[in-house]
Amino acid sequence: MPDRRPYSVITNFGCHWKCPYCIVRNTGILVPETDFALTERTVMDLADGGGMGFLSFSGGGDPLWMLDARRAEWYSTLTRRLHALGIETEMHTSMPPMTERLYRLASETEFTRIVYHLRNVNMIRRLSKRRNELVRVVFVVTPDFTEDLIDRIVEEVKANPQVDELSFRQMVKPDYTIDHTCETYLRAGHRKDWWYIEQGDYNQYIVNDRISGRYEDFTKGHGLGR
Repeated sequence: MPDRRPYSVITNFGCHWKCPYCIVRNTGILVPETDFALTERTVMDLADGGGMGFLSFSGGGDPLWMLDARRAEWYSTLTRRLHALGIETEMHTSMPPMTERLYRLASETEFTRIVYHLRNVNMIRRLSKRRNELVRVVFVVTPDFTEDLIDRIVEEVKANPQVDELSFRQMVKPDYTIDHTCETYLRAGHRKDWWYIEQGDYNQYIVNDRISGRYEDFTKGHGLGR
């Protein structure tokens, strides 16, 4: 029986932010514009072959940036086909209002989880479920983080019953080294009030018709970013 592995589609539709910690912008990773047909074929070949256990959409940019009806229907078709095969799906976005637009444009979309990447603590209280999906909040731990800020984020999450999960993620510096701000504190709370995600390659990455187990393989020198 094939090994059912987690995969992540690295999209490039652009982005509304220029985060100072952006791994794509700061490390020379070049993700080509997402080709719907190539990506769908790659995903479904893996899924139909029994080698996929989970699929997320992330970036490269924000998967929901400048969302139009064609892309919304593409997400809808893929999620429904994958769920029919018992494969969970996950959308990563920093644009909470766009999830409402996604479901309005393609009402049959079936994401298992929506993951909101936030920079502003006050945005937590505005989050709500659009369907029956799980809602996760993620913060990248930048050098200005403190234990008090982490505790405030936790309290905001607990105060919003629409949010199911909270994660903090290590920041990758432009030289591809890791920032360790509040690491001891975050490790101590891991699997209690939050998940602490230490930087690493946990998925197989899909960029159109190409697959790699290392995100950094999409840098210019590896020839995958053409």
